[in-house]
Amino acid sequence: MNDKYKIHVLSNGVKLYLYPSDKLKRFYVKYVINYGSDGKWFNFKYNNKKYTVEPGVAHFLEHLLGEHSKNGNIYTNFSKRNYGRNGVTTYNKTFYYFEGIRNIKKSIKELIEAVDIPLFTKEDVENSRKAILEECKIDKNDYFYTMCGLLDRNIYNSYEKIHKSLSVIGNPETTNKIDYDMLKLCYDAFYYDENKYLLIAGNFDENKMIKFVESIYENIPKHEKKVKEISYDLLPVRKRKEVIKMNITNPYVGLTFKEELPLNYDKTLIQAYLMIYLYAKFSFSNKFINKLLDKKIIEKKISDECSRNENILLFTFKAYTKHKDKYIKELIKELKKNDITKKKFDLFKKAIISDIAFGRDNLYNDFKEFQDIIDYDYLVDELIFIKNLNYKDFIKFTRVLKFNNYIEVVIEPNN
Repeated sequence: MNDKYKIHVLSNGVKLYLYPSDKLKRFYVKYVINYGSDGKWFNFKYNNKKYTVEPGVAHFLEHLLGEHSKNGNIYTNFSKRNYGRNGVTTYNKTFYYFEGIRNIKKSIKELIEAVDIPLFTKEDVENSRKAILEECKIDKNDYFYTMCGLLDRNIYNSYEKIHKSLSVIGNPETTNKIDYDMLKLCYDAFYYDENKYLLIAGNFDENKMIKFVESIYENIPKHEKKVKEISYDLLPVRKRKEVIKMNITNPYVGLTFKEELPLNYDKTLIQAYLMIYLYAKFSFSNKFINKLLDKKIIEKKISDECSRNENILLFTFKAYTKHKDKYIKELIKELKKNDITKKKFDLFKKAIISDIAFGRDNLYNDFKEFQDIIDYDYLVDELIFIKNLNYKDFIKFTRVLKFNNYIEVVIEPNN
């Protein structure tokens, strides 16, 4: 068990993660809701009635709750206290946070009340709409943003992960369709207590902090779950290949592979073995990467990332290449190779252990780990866990990966 975090389930169901440390000079407080911009939340049942909402509602709520609370605009309040602060909406999460030194208890209370006591009015909705429409005007027509958007949009056929505008906040048309009733509905549906996580890090007494947080919630009505989310078939893809032209010097190629894992597969093992697998295959010093560079099949390196949606693993690779077909052929060939020997496994395991150990006592790394805890629903000491991994289980995991189901996005130069 990772003893840096103390986890408590509060009386209303909110999960409280405490990180008490006398080494910390500042407090870091983060309130997370398991609800974001992903299109899987555009359709749902609430009180046994079906609803369809517009893209961008999660982001709209982030504005409303932070800017129109019982204590006014909490972002302004926090800025006056010289805090770092923000509200952020991702595909899977909405979170509100601050980082500061003074008036911490007052700020924790204001943050919880802003998120848990929705007081926004129809007038507030119109005022926030103006700011969001300005955000929609920001030019996101760059090739990296477009690549990510097309890969996300094409990967699922059963629902739209991202709107056709490729914007996680929607566009002016969808933003103007969002009204007070839609926002209140989504708040009621997804901001229920058991869907929230509160992280408090700083120099404090654990028991006193628990009592303090509980005292805040005593004056807030419980928010129970009444939503039923829709299940989707995540294997079929929307579009196998898409080619577009943009103002870019060299062709940019993105591939996302989709792998189905057994439902009972240990999520902690998945995360750890993926780390070793990608490290072994695509670190910059890897022979495969150097071969592609030497033969000028790719320029620079291959960027790689992995995410998970229920029991579906998504591997995404992006690279600049003037030899698209040869690059894709070589990449798939490499992915299908089961050539990571025990010697390589131990070598890369040691490298990862070294990286983790080097990052210890680094607050940023610890909070990144907190995000992993939420995303993957586990609480372990990562260093000990990696040390205990074994080669036999690793090979068993890699044999599950077939790399047959994938989509391709190519951005070509205009000229």
